[in-house]
Amino acid sequence: MSNRLTYVVSALLAGTVATPVLSQGNEADQRYCSALVQTYQKSRGQTQASNQGNLPISLEITKAIDGCRSGDTVGAIPTLEKRLRDLQVALPSR
Repeated sequence: MSNRLTYVVSALLAGTVATPVLSQGNEADQRYCSALVQTYQKSRGQTQASNQGNLPISLEITKAIDGCRSGDTVGAIPTLEKRLRDLQVALPSR
């Protein structure tokens, strides 16, 4: 029984230590994701200003932007990065 208690306490302590580290990573991803959205929106403004018309935002990009806003950075970041690269727009620093 003592070994089991030691295991449980160790697991709880490990979780307590890991949580701030994970949340910092998520915060960094959230900031980067927001920067990608801003960069994408600015690039659309530049495209519109250059008389290429009002291009509709694809469903994929709409989902990625919504993902950034809701905290789903894992799915959103690669989509936004790819789109910005396709538009030949420099990615923001991570």
